[in-house]
Amino acid sequence: MGDNDFMLAGDGWVQVTPCGEFPHVGAGVTQVIDREACDRIASDFNGRKSATNFPGVPVDFDHFSLDIELGLGV
Repeated sequence: MGDNDFMLAGDGWVQVTPCGEFPHVGAGVTQVIDREACDRIASDFNGRKSATNFPGVPVDFDHFSLDIELGLGV
């Protein structure tokens, strides 16, 4: 697969992040991704995806794809 190709897994699922604890030293918090967090993320997505103006889900590494000030977003 090339850098510009994307293929969804046969079962339709995509692993967004592994489960675990992720310390964010600068913010002084630890992000916890566990079953409860995954269920809440899925529930939130399912509640929003049928909205007329649902823009989709931006997938990026550093969360700056929508940052207009950096000239990276829309």
